[in-house]
Amino acid sequence: MSGALTSLMTPVRTALGTLSERAQYGLVVLASLAGLYALTSLNDANVQARLALDGAQRQLSARQAALEQRDWAALAAEAEQLTSAAEARFWRAPTAGIAAARIQGALEEAARTAGLNDARVQVIEAGEIERRAPGPATRLFEAEVTARDSGGAFAPFIEAAAGAPGELRAVRLDWDSRTRRFTVNFIAPALMEPDS
Repeated sequence: MSGALTSLMTPVRTALGTLSERAQYGLVVLASLAGLYALTSLNDANVQARLALDGAQRQLSARQAALEQRDWAALAAEAEQLTSAAEARFWRAPTAGIAAARIQGALEEAARTAGLNDARVQVIEAGEIERRAPGPATRLFEAEVTARDSGGAFAPFIEAAAGAPGELRAVRLDWDSRTRRFTVNFIAPALMEPDS
């Protein structure tokens, strides 16, 4: 035994020598139980780690199989087609101010077509829509139309707004049945590109 180990064991032997034989057996049993508990805990941790590793390997295999099965070029083409279809309904204008004016003009025209009394239209720019693909900037506008419906013109107004040259999506409606005044909020996306 090395000198360092001997110097550590000497106080332990001295302490054990002062214990009765029965206490020494109890200490051996206690140490055995502690060792058994440590081995059981280590085994449980090992089982948990193995289960986590198996799950990660299954997930990796599934993802690799999915990567091998998919035609990514076709998916990209489909995503491009869906994006183009959605953007085909966006308002187009060279500036945000012109886009807001066009949206306001379309809503005022829809109100006149439907015969709404004293319609007020307010359009504000709500912010820029982030695009992943390169191209013109995309902005989102919010419009609010307040009017009085005295003769059932509300439904024709919504239909006329839906037929506008750009996307006008109604997102909120407030109706006061007592005064027959209503407020409709729309959102309208627009691409900032030069007029052709």
